[in-house]
Formats: sequence, C-alpha cells, structure tokens
Amino acid sequence: MLNRLFEQYLNQSNLGLNIEKGRRLVRFLFLGASIVALNAFAFVMGSSLFLGNAGPENLPLSYGLMGLLSIPAYASFLQVVDSLRRPQLFQYMLLGTILLSVVLWGLTTLDFMPAYYAIFIGFYLQRELYADVLFPSLVSDYFTTLEYKRYASLLAMAMAVGGLFGGGLASLLAGYVKSENMLLCLPILGGIAIAQVFDLDRSEQQLSGSAPERGKSSLLKDLKIFPGILRRYRIVIFLAASALLVILLAAVSEFQFFSIYSQAFPDEQTLTRFLGWIAIASNAVQLVVLFFFTQPLIERLGVGPMNLAYPMTTLVSFAGLAIVPNLASAIGAHLNKDPLELSINKPVHTLNYNAVPHRFIGRVRAVGDGLFTAIGLGLAGGLLWLCQSVLEPEWVPAIGIALSILFLGVRYLQGQSYLQSLLALLRSGSVNLEDVSEGLTHLPSMSVLQIRQLLGSENRNDRILGLKLAARLENPTPILSEVQDLLPNADLTIARATVKFLSKVSHPGITRYLGSLLASENSQLQLMALEALIASKQSLTNAELRRLLRGALLRAISALVEARRTSQGDALIRFSLRTTSKIQALTCVAARVANSKDPEIQLACDRIWQSEMDNPTRLAIIRAIRSSGNRKLIPLVRDVLTQASPEVKREGLDALAHLARPGDLELAELAANELAHPDPLVRATAFSLLGVVRPPSVLIQVATGLEHTNLAVRLQAAAALAKYGEKSLPMAQVYLDSPRSEVVEAAIASIGKVGTRRAEEMLFNHLKPDYRLVGRTMRWLQVFPWHEPSWKALFVGIEDYHARLIHRVLYILSSLDREGTLSDVRQILHSRDPRVRANAVEALASGRHRRFVLPVVPLLEGLLTPGQNQPRSVKSKVKSTNLQEALESGDRWISIGALIAAENQFLGESLLSPQLSSRPDPLVQEFADYLAAPLPERDENFFIDRVLFLKSISLLSHLFLDELLIVNRALTLEAFPAGETIGEKGSNLDKFSIIYRGSVAQSSNMSKLVPGQSFGEMALFKDYPLPDRLWAETDCLLLTLSRQEFESAIDSCPRLLTCISQPSNF
Repeated sequence: MLNRLFEQYLNQSNLGLNIEKGRRLVRFLFLGASIVALNAFAFVMGSSLFLGNAGPENLPLSYGLMGLLSIPAYASFLQVVDSLRRPQLFQYMLLGTILLSVVLWGLTTLDFMPAYYAIFIGFYLQRELYADVLFPSLVSDYFTTLEYKRYASLLAMAMAVGGLFGGGLASLLAGYVKSENMLLCLPILGGIAIAQVFDLDRSEQQLSGSAPERGKSSLLKDLKIFPGILRRYRIVIFLAASALLVILLAAVSEFQFFSIYSQAFPDEQTLTRFLGWIAIASNAVQLVVLFFFTQPLIERLGVGPMNLAYPMTTLVSFAGLAIVPNLASAIGAHLNKDPLELSINKPVHTLNYNAVPHRFIGRVRAVGDGLFTAIGLGLAGGLLWLCQSVLEPEWVPAIGIALSILFLGVRYLQGQSYLQSLLALLRSGSVNLEDVSEGLTHLPSMSVLQIRQLLGSENRNDRILGLKLAARLENPTPILSEVQDLLPNADLTIARATVKFLSKVSHPGITRYLGSLLASENSQLQLMALEALIASKQSLTNAELRRLLRGALLRAISALVEARRTSQGDALIRFSLRTTSKIQALTCVAARVANSKDPEIQLACDRIWQSEMDNPTRLAIIRAIRSSGNRKLIPLVRDVLTQASPEVKREGLDALAHLARPGDLELAELAANELAHPDPLVRATAFSLLGVVRPPSVLIQVATGLEHTNLAVRLQAAAALAKYGEKSLPMAQVYLDSPRSEVVEAAIASIGKVGTRRAEEMLFNHLKPDYRLVGRTMRWLQVFPWHEPSWKALFVGIEDYHARLIHRVLYILSSLDREGTLSDVRQILHSRDPRVRANAVEALASGRHRRFVLPVVPLLEGLLTPGQNQPRSVKSKVKSTNLQEALESGDRWISIGALIAAENQFLGESLLSPQLSSRPDPLVQEFADYLAAPLPERDENFFIDRVLFLKSISLLSHLFLDELLIVNRALTLEAFPAGETIGEKGSNLDKFSIIYRGSVAQSSNMSKLVPGQSFGEMALFKDYPLPDRLWAETDCLLLTLSRQEFESAIDSCPRLLTCISQPSNF
C-alpha cells in the first residue's frame, strides 16, 4: 500500500517520470533506505561493541589494521566489481554481511577479543563499499546520468530516512537486548535488502551498455599512469592529498570523541542507545545541511570557494575539543565527521572531478579515493599510536588543528587549480561548458584575469568561451573594456555571443553599459544593445524609443546626402538604409514589449510595419523575438513571415517552434500551409513546429512526411510524429513496409522516439521475419558451392542481407536508446582489436534490449573474425530445395542471386517456372523478365550487373545493394574512344568517375587506372584540379557522378556522404 501511494506521488510530481520509471525509482528509494539502515545499525553495533570490550585505547591499532586490510580488500574488489552483474554482486555482498554477522555473534559469545576488531573494521569497510561504490554503481546501471542527477535529492532523503530508522532501531533495542545479541538483527535487515535487490533484478531491465566487462582493472596499471596525469592536471595532486587528509582527520576526530563517549557512558547498553540517537541526529543534520546550506551555496559561490567550507567546520570542531573537551564538543566533532562530511565535503569533492578529463576520472578516483584513503587509515593508526604512547591526551586535538590548517591550505590550492584546470579542458574542447555547469553558476572575481586572457585571444573559440564564462561572473563590469575591444571587428558569431552575454547578465553595470551603447552614434552598437535589451525583457522609455527612431532616420538621410556629395555610389546607401531599417524595426519591437501608447511612436511603427522589409531586417526581428522568449510577440513573427523568402521562413518557423505551446492552433494552420513549400528546409522546419503544437487534424500530413525525398524533412517529420505519442504508432507502422529503406528508417526513428512498450513491441515484430530467415541463410552459407563463379551473386546477396539486418537492428536500438551509449558501442564494433569488438558484442547481447540482439549474435560474431563466411568449396551436392528456399526467401537480393545461380545450373529451367518468375517485388520481376529474354536481346549494361560491379569497388563496398541501386540511378555512363583526353592537368573536375570498362592512362605515372578504380571523389565537394593529364588508353566507359546528382542521392542514401568523405568510419 505504501509502495503504491509513493508511486502515485512520484508520477504526479514534476520529475519527468512515467509509470515505469516511477516504479523503478520507488524500488531504489526503498533499497537505499534499507542499505543505509543496515549500515547505520551495523556501525552503531560495531562501534559500541568495540568501545565496550576493546576500549578506545585500542582505536589506533584498529585504524592501522584497517589501512593494512583495506589495500588488498580494495584491490580484490576492483578485480570483480566490473566482471559481475551489479545486482548479483550486491546480493553476494549482502549474503557475506549476513554470514559475517552470524559468525561474529558466535565469536562474541566466546569473548574472543579479535572478534571485536573484526566487527569494527568489517562493518566500517562494509559501510564505505556500500555507500561509495556499490549503491551508486547500481543506480547508474538503471538510470541515465541526467536522471541520476534529477533524482539524487530523493535518493538522499530516502537514505537519510534509512539512517534514522537504523539508528533508531539500535537505540530502541539497546534497552531490551544485549549488544552482542543485536548482531542477529543484521541477517533480518540483510535478508530484506537481498529480497529487494532480487525483485529489482527480476522486474527492471538495466540500461544499454551496463553489461559487465570481462577485462580486469588493475591497481598497478592505475598507479603507472598516475604520474603522467599529475604532470598535466595539477588538481589531481590536491584531490589525492585531500582524500588522504579527510581520512586522517576523520580517524583523529573519531578517536577523540569515542574516548569521551567511553568515559561518559561506561555501560555498553547505554552507549549503544546513545550512539543510536547520534545516528538519528546525524541523518537529520545531513538532510538539513544538504538542502538548506550546501546546494544553495554551491549555486551562489561555486565550487572553488566551497572547497573551504568543510575544512573550516573541521577546524572549528577540533578547536572545540581543544578548548572544552566535554560531551558537547565530542558530539559536535561527531556531527562534523559524519553528516557534515557527507552533506558538505562529498558533494563538493565530487564536483571537483569536473576539472579532470573524463577518460581519467575512473583511474584518478581508484588511486586517490581508494589507495590514498587506505594509506590514510594506516597513517592514522600510526599517528594515534604515537599520540597514545608518547604524547599527552591534550595534544591530540592540537594535532587535529594542525592537520585542519594543512587541510584548509590544500583545499584553497584545490579551489585555485579547479578553475585553471577546467578552463584548460574547455579551451582544449575536452568538455563542454554545459556539461560542467554545476558549480560554475557564479564565478568569483578572481576569475577575471583568466577571462580577460580568453577575450584577448586571437582564437575565436577562446573569445566565445570567454563571453560565456563572463556571463557567470558575480560582477562582469571589469571585463567590459575587453568586450568593447571585440565589437569593432566582431564577426556574426562573436556578435551573437556578445548579445547573449549582455542579455543574460542582470547587473547594474551591464544596464548602464547597454544604455551607453544605445546612445552611441555607432549604428551597429545600437543594434546589439537593442537586441540585448529585448532578449533580457527590459523595457525602454518612450523618450528612448523616440530618440532611436528619430536618430535612425536622421542618420539615413545624412548618409544619403553624403553618398551623393562624395559619389560613393549605391553600396553605401544600401548599407545605411539597411542599418536604419534594422534599428527602426527593433525599436518598434521594443515598443511592442514596452506596450508604448505614444502617438508618435505608434505612427512611426505603423509606417514601418506596412513598408516593404528586406531579408536582413526580417531576420533581425525574428532573432530578437526568439531570444526574448516573449509569446506576446508571436503575431509579429507571423506578420514578418508574410510573403517572405525561404531563408526568412525557415528562421521564423524555427522561432515559432521555440515560442509555441501545444494547442496553438493558429500556428498549426500556418505550419500546415508551409508543408507544400518548394524549399525542403522550410518544410522540415514546419514539421518541427507541428511537433510542438501537435494538432490532431494534421496527424496524417505529418505521417506522410516520412516518405519525403529530402533527408531533413524525413527526420523532422519523424520527430514531430513521435511527439503525438502512441496515437502516431498506427500511422508510422504503415511505413515499416515501404520498399524504400530510407522511409523505413524514418518510421523506425519515429516509433523508437515514442519509447513505450507498445512501440518497442511493434519494432520487434517488424524484425521477426528477418530473424526467421537468419537461420536459413547461415545454413545456405554451409551448403552452396561458393567457389563457383555462378554462385557469387547469391553469396553477395546473403552477405548484404546480413549487413542490412545488423544495421537495421542497431538502428532500432539507437532509436530506443535514451542514454546515447549505443553510438559508442557501434564505433567499437569496428575496432581492430578483436577483444574490444567481443566486449561490444557482449554489451549489446546483455543490454536492456537484448531480445533484439540475440537472434543476430551469430552475425555480430562474424565481425569478430572477418573472412569466416568467405566462399569455400563443399563436397555435398547442391540440393534444389535449398535454392528453391533462397528464391522464395522474400529478400530481393537473395532472390536475384538465386535466379542467377539457378540459370547457370542444370536444374535452372525447372526452378524458373512461371510462378517463380512472377515476383511481388518489382525489381525481382524486372530481373526475371531480363533472364527470360533470349541472350542476344539482353542489355549488356543491365542495372543488376552495374550494382554488383559497384559493390566490388572499395570506396563503395560498405554500402548496401539497395543503396548502390540509388547510386546507380544517379550515375551517368560516358564513353571515351582510345586516345581521347578525359581531363587536362590542372583543369577543374566537377564530378566523380569510376572506370567501368577499358583503362585510363596518367601522364606522370606509369600505372593505369583499370575497372573498379576511380578518381575525382573530392570534386563532389569542391572544384578539384587534376594533378595529371588523363586519357583513354583503350576504348573505355566511365560511370560519372555529378555534384548535383551526388547531393540529390544523399537525401535517399545518407551513408553515401560518409562513405565518400570518411571511408575509415566503416
């Protein structure tokens, strides 16, 4: 009942949850609470039993043992953490906790002293593994990074509630049950957690790419690369030093407050009850500090300054212990060590890893948070033993104060290096600013110097980055002089970035600066100021609006007079009038924003709106309105689009898609009318707008966009159709049976974006006929005599079918992929390392959508050993039934290959019956008619021969036969008699040529070009000067592809572009 009510609450919240994700999150919330309850209860018991039996004087030895044991424990855990499925590993760990608690309970009944060390050390390490490694890893297997970030607060709340329960349970039972016997509660708590993990594993599917890796991690390997990382990224030094100091300070603090607790509560039961109440208080403090202190201050101050927060609280806690070493100061130190470390230190420490290259984060954490923590525990044991043996007790807080000051210094340097390392990563392009924006909401004034360097750089990307970072400064006025220096020679990209900076920052200094630009005599600066003011939703006064309108008109008149006086011609006049038109138009937009009723302004603006505007003015209006996000200006955009050029319509429809909301029927009508526009990009943008508005009346029109000949239109239509949800599925399903592969892929993309179980089932059913055919094609590869030339076409058809099916399966998975992990797996599939490829296949076969992959695993495994399906001779006689099956396979290219094989076999005539020649596929029918004709009447350049020829060309070999059919239609056959010049040296080529028959000679090279070779592929992208004179050595035929035909073919065959420009990607 509680579970169901919680699910209902989550589904009604604004967390972006559907029912499936809501149930998944509920399972994790209860599991997190159970795990923390188990850990809290176990740690309270372990601490109480250790202090009550071994005493606080043995804490130094326990820390030393912890350090010694944690290194091999960590190294062993590292070997298996990525080689087992996470739910399975979690259950093994919980089972180990249960067995450990039962064994330790038995040893405590014997009063076996080492058992108390094992209890304290074992439960301590268990808590760290569950909290820092296992549970976060398990969550990441079921939620994407963005979802994890979105639900982190709920998970933290649930875990805190679990801590309250665990601590409360220990405190409650301490009044009735002996501490040793309370260990028997752990199997109950562990059993509950195991049941929850089992239910999770049975009911939920992991995300794609969450399969275990068979390759083992190596602590030694991590250590070897660590020095190289240190040299390049200074922050890593401070992260490792910080991890070591945190554990040292925690151990010293724990030794001190546990000693005070033992003196204050000599009775073991009373101590257990007290520690239970401390656990309750710790989790309550953690919640309060996290949500009311840490998160707001990170947003306000950023990561750099927040690095100092926990060292300062630690210094205060040790100062309290030094001045007044009583129970109150001990409780304060305990609250600093546990809840403040979790609610302040850990979130800030994690954000510091934004400044470490992503490819190194795992290894840096492994060494820094793993090895250095273990070393810290060992050092803590030795330090406390030294304090206990040599120094007086009052020296312990003094050592804590000294370490806290050192900690404060390390964290200060860490904060300084954070921004430096992050800027280095941003400048190198290793990360995007949006990916590391958390903690950079407001940059401190100390960042001004670095931003000035970026703004003064000769590199345009550095300048743009500088403007983006400047918008995050607390006070950006110190860098306005550098911004001013950018403006005179700013290109369009810099100008747009400057406008965005000026509009994004809310600061009195920026407002004054915009006012000075508005009053400037420089019209370009006025334009930028107007755009920034409109985008930032600031209203201009009537006096400012009148001054702008009058000034623009006077400048235009002045420029006109000056142009006539100096005879500078029409260029200056057009520039002045265009600038005047933009300023006047944007001023009228600003007047609409300010809702001005001034008669002079209204009269001037009415005249401007009724005048004929040029494209730059219309685009300036659209750009300003889009950046403002002001829906009240939508009618103005519609007016601007009247009788506009295609470029203006594209920008305007895109702006309306940005401003629109579902149900804006007037915009739906506008977009529907543009679906017939001759410019395909206008159509594509119209589909984008319809995807936002989603009117039911145009659902069929949106669906028909899937079969458009233009790629951009198909993609936008697929995205728009998907936004209708399950209502769109019957429409999209129709196009899954299209004979055009590009249309089928558009339908798949649309269905995949819907993302429901029904959509997934629809895609799986679409593949079922192919899955049934896979087994037969694998058998045919073992039966047919591939060594004979007449069977070559059938072999090519089967191999092409396998490649198409793999591509189709992976395309469906990518359409269903919400995490973006499949793109990485697809690239890995083409790696040269067979072990890496094997891991990629295993990841696909173990992912969430494994049922799509399992039927084609034999084909994917064929990628691991290239050449295993090459033709080979067989001794057995070819059976006509197998060829009959191939003819009736339903795949056009297998059927065509079987027809070619059948024609050349003794049993060919019996197979080429009238029934088999009447194919539903028009391509197969055309080829059957071709074979039925007498040999003298057959066309020697029949398209099938040319398609199979194109398949043999290395540059085009990775294209499917259906795609090569499209390419073949775009090719032109050109004949050159022997000796005729094909191209002079230095002449510009504008087409790509393939030698089809004969040979071509080159002037500076003794070699010749023969059938299957090509030249001029770069001519498809730009004019390409021939490096040699080319002429026909013999009578030859060339298959040529013009630039225009190439661009047209790409719409139907997008992979052709990659095939020509980046052949290494296949």
